[in-house]
Amino acid sequence: MTAPRTRIHYSLLLIASLALVSPRADAAPWNPVGANVFDDDGEFWSRDVELVDLDGDGYVDILFANVGGVFEGTDDADMPNQAFHNDAGAGFSDISASVFGDGSDTAHVVKTCDVDGDGDQDIILGVTWSDQSQLLRNDGGAFTNVTDASLPAIDASVGDIACGDVDGDGDLDLALSNWGPAPVGQVNSLGGKTMLWLNDGAGAFTDATAAQMPDINVNYSLDLDFADVDNDYDLDLLIACRACPTGSLLYENDGAGVFSVATPASFAAVGNREFEAMDIDGDGVLDLLTLGDGAGGLEGFRNRLLVGDGLGDFFDETNTHWPLIHNPGSGDRGAVFLDHDADGDVDIALTTNASLIWPDRLMVNNGGVYMQNTSPFGDMPDTEGALSIETVDFNGDHRPDVALACGENAFKNAVFLGDELDTAADTVPPEITLVEELAGAPFPGDIEVRARVHDFKTPNKPHDWQAVYLEWAEGFVDAAELEANGITVYAAWYGENLFRARFPTPEVWALTYRVCAVDVAGNKACSDVTSFEILCGNLICDEDAGENADNCPSDCTCGDGVCEPEEGENNNTCPEDCDPVCGNGVLEDGEDCDDDSEDCIMCTFPGTTTGPTYTDPCITDGCYPYDDTDDTDDTDTNETTDTSPSAGLDDDGCDCSARGDGSRGLGTLALLIVAGLGRRRRR
Repeated sequence: MTAPRTRIHYSLLLIASLALVSPRADAAPWNPVGANVFDDDGEFWSRDVELVDLDGDGYVDILFANVGGVFEGTDDADMPNQAFHNDAGAGFSDISASVFGDGSDTAHVVKTCDVDGDGDQDIILGVTWSDQSQLLRNDGGAFTNVTDASLPAIDASVGDIACGDVDGDGDLDLALSNWGPAPVGQVNSLGGKTMLWLNDGAGAFTDATAAQMPDINVNYSLDLDFADVDNDYDLDLLIACRACPTGSLLYENDGAGVFSVATPASFAAVGNREFEAMDIDGDGVLDLLTLGDGAGGLEGFRNRLLVGDGLGDFFDETNTHWPLIHNPGSGDRGAVFLDHDADGDVDIALTTNASLIWPDRLMVNNGGVYMQNTSPFGDMPDTEGALSIETVDFNGDHRPDVALACGENAFKNAVFLGDELDTAADTVPPEITLVEELAGAPFPGDIEVRARVHDFKTPNKPHDWQAVYLEWAEGFVDAAELEANGITVYAAWYGENLFRARFPTPEVWALTYRVCAVDVAGNKACSDVTSFEILCGNLICDEDAGENADNCPSDCTCGDGVCEPEEGENNNTCPEDCDPVCGNGVLEDGEDCDDDSEDCIMCTFPGTTTGPTYTDPCITDGCYPYDDTDDTDDTDTNETTDTSPSAGLDDDGCDCSARGDGSRGLGTLALLIVAGLGRRRRR
């Protein structure tokens, strides 16, 4: 039996109640799936849903975190968590026991990310009511509980978890909200510090909370997210706080994973349940959706849209982008961004906890203004009590589907499939809104390029992409040549919508690159090309930034044949490069002239044994290197024994000394100016 179809712009088919059917008449039908596949008799109180391809078969599976109790644990708080395998678009199979085992716990949140770098998505369970959170390592779809060996032994009440590389070391770390001791979420509740667990690269974590997180107790955070709010490519931390009297918080990352409070004034509104970060206006800067912390409306607690300035500050522009008639107080519990109509902007799907006035619904982005597309009394089949929502293409038709965790009232988890009549197939290329520009490469070591890439949805997950990568080529080339001859380096996600590509410094003089992305539907986008000159390896050893410090050995060492003011040279440490070469026609440091003329005989530094040797008689009395009267007299009352390489010239063009009265010839000044202008950059 098929659920009734609602004729709206985002028509969805409810499968939790009776059956799962094909969204297209010409597609292979989905086999009927009974309600007991997701929640038999409503026995589970599901708090969170996570969508993930557990076994790498290309189809996205479903995880539910289940726990009883609201503000403290109850006798029946412990519940089994659930996992459902997507059977290649033909239905779902319950694989809970093979993933989570036969036990139960009090998990409020389930998150997946690759913590050990093996390419599989591991599972982290955030457990409440002062208990130990769990880590399940994924090895090709087989799961092992490695909690004791891999997680800090901390009993806490974890409301949410965020994955991301906070310290730039190439592995994914964890931030965890902590409610503190029960009862939680009350006026006098103590709350707990937001925790930071750092990854050792192999999936084992240490607690860095005391050293690297603010010493602030947060009262009942249901959601936290890593997001780069100031466009410096570091992951800052957004903390939605339901019961904090001062509102939500923003912790700024210094780039090394040390966080400090940087909360904007617009966060002061009380009651936020969730942050969703997305560039809603296409300006390349993250904006924020909040749930339930806005004033006004029929029930109070409106949702808000906070527009970012790219520097870490946000401004409440809710009334501009989301009019009151479409955004009253609604008791919404979950939100997700998606592009349901494939028009290249982000819409919002909302879930609520059984409000009689505002059920689950879709807000459509019409030119930057969010509106409910049909009747203001709801457009999605009401699930009653949905606490979490995620979106993905379950069946390969490239239309956005959604899954909901329902932990109140009806206790019926649900999946909706996008209807081909009212939900567009994805034909929109991904959005690349921020690409790091390198003015000079970080030598020695790898080149790293970071970029913000999204496919008009949240959260950003590996199953959303066929590939995100960087193309590079030697020299200054255009996009066509880069496409044809560029070298591909695949990029890794490290939090929010951020990706990075790293590769060893190439032996080229200049490099052109761009970032490209291909989404799961096959749509491709590439950034504009960026070119820069590589400092090391360009055969120019002078004042290039970052050189002259033994970090460019191919350029800046003795024996490179370049005689310029390199560190350690011009002081007889590199005679083969940096002794003046007499008569070579090149004005070098230590020479006044070098034009092979009779009046400009040049010599090596005094005391050296390398280079050509001349028998100018003035050398015998210590003058370096000229006589000021003639070429035969080797004694002159005006000469000194000054051996500095700054000699002047007199009437016959041969003098190297200061005069007895302390004056110098004007010719010296002129020649030194010429010497300064005569330095050559060699390639």
